[in-house]
Amino acid sequence: MSSADYLQALRECCRDDAAFTRLRQLLVSMPGDLNAFSFLPQPESLQASQIRNQALLNMIPDTLFRIRRDGTYLDVNAGRETELAISPEKLLGRRLQDLLPTHLADQRLYYLERALQTREMQCYEYQIWVKGELRDREARIVVCGEDEVLAIMRDITQRKQAEAALRESEEKFSTAFRCSPSAMVLATFEEGRFFEVNDSFCRMLGYSRQEILGQTTLDLGVWSNLEERALTRQHLEQKGFIRDVELKFRRKSGEQGKVLFSAEMIQVSGKPCALCVMNDITEIAKLYQQVQSLNANLEIQVADRTAELQQKMAELQELSQLKEDFLHAVSHDLRTPIVGMGLVLKNLLKRRLGSGEAAVQVARSILERMMQSCDRQLNLINSLLEAHSSEVKGVVLRCEAVQLNSLVQTVLAELEPLASENRATLVSIVSDALPPVMGDAVQIQRVFENLLTNALQHNSPGLTVTVRLTIVQNSIRCEIRDDGVGMTLEECDHLFDRYVRGRRERRSAGIGLGLFLCRQIITVHGGQIGVESTPGNGATFWFTLPFA
Repeated sequence: MSSADYLQALRECCRDDAAFTRLRQLLVSMPGDLNAFSFLPQPESLQASQIRNQALLNMIPDTLFRIRRDGTYLDVNAGRETELAISPEKLLGRRLQDLLPTHLADQRLYYLERALQTREMQCYEYQIWVKGELRDREARIVVCGEDEVLAIMRDITQRKQAEAALRESEEKFSTAFRCSPSAMVLATFEEGRFFEVNDSFCRMLGYSRQEILGQTTLDLGVWSNLEERALTRQHLEQKGFIRDVELKFRRKSGEQGKVLFSAEMIQVSGKPCALCVMNDITEIAKLYQQVQSLNANLEIQVADRTAELQQKMAELQELSQLKEDFLHAVSHDLRTPIVGMGLVLKNLLKRRLGSGEAAVQVARSILERMMQSCDRQLNLINSLLEAHSSEVKGVVLRCEAVQLNSLVQTVLAELEPLASENRATLVSIVSDALPPVMGDAVQIQRVFENLLTNALQHNSPGLTVTVRLTIVQNSIRCEIRDDGVGMTLEECDHLFDRYVRGRRERRSAGIGLGLFLCRQIITVHGGQIGVESTPGNGATFWFTLPFA
């Protein structure tokens, strides 16, 4: 084999032209021909050059074999530890099929034959056990003769281990990147173009992965404040990193949010990029703002609570005063008929003692006044009991379909004597075609009686009272209107409260429970009750009852 053939084989095995140029410079610096192997016949004058060339080949970090087409080892660079468990001298003349495992021998013969047929360098990797350790090797096979090849074997175990370690590291990073609960992205520094994002980032913004990749932060309108973007870029460019900075961002929906932002400058394929980590603190920021607001308004809240307590104290005082007034009213109202009956009885006794009569004749009018006094006392006591019962237990209803037109006629007929006594006129404007309502007829009749009696007793004689029933939506509106003295707005607002009597009730002997009971009855029926009045223009009491 000529020196040119060996040089050509070495050139093809070199990884690049620079490596081959350095090898050639070393060879050229030596005197003599460039023949490398001792088995070729050479002139005696070239022996020194041959030795130097052989030494140069021995310096190559790879193992070189010259192999015949049938697998016979023809030469090996001397002193080099081979992948076989025999010395290089004993290797020559033996076949690789006898020395290598079958699968490795078949593999090498395959690439050897392919190199001879294609006249192109063949490269492949394989693993082999050397001194009890599995090693990774790379083989390069080039043609160096008619039926010969030069096989260069390089140990790439360390490279493979480094690649495996790199892959493991990349897999760990990729897993941490994908599964991180924090939003993470990889983006180019110059444009801010996203080329990798995790699911947390997609959820935070509301975009899909496909919508984000390849887009820039400006394309998606992520930055709520472009001044923050400029300051962040400037800090990253100067420091190379940024830590835990609060920034505002915009979601796909347009909603504003806030993140705790950290980033690190890295190189990806030789280009400056940024690895960004974000934690959505929108809700935390809202809570913090609420806490700050609560702290800022703490004094106001304390003042409000103090005012509420003062108001409660005032209400308690007012309730205490109300109870005191009630006791005075009850004592006065109950005392009046009793005192009247006592005076009558004393007069009768005086007449009996003075005349010496064994029996006392009592006029019918006196008996009637005494009966009226007893009735008033009984009504006062019953009103107290009913008010207490309705407040504690509620009004008990015995509901049925009630025709209000006939009920009103009955009430007006019963109150006709009272109207005649007060020289009042009762007017009924009630249609016979009204639908029935569902309620307790006795309780509803009491409401009519209380309202009509209230109008007759609390106004001067000559009053006109009009009862009108109309349909309003799904209920019947009942109105009792009089042309009496009327009331102020303030009196109307509190007229249905317990123990309240209006200004015009100065003629009444009651204690202010009738209208309170009316409101209780109408409310439990599911209706409403109220009054409309102005001083001097009479009053209109109204209530509603839903259809049956």
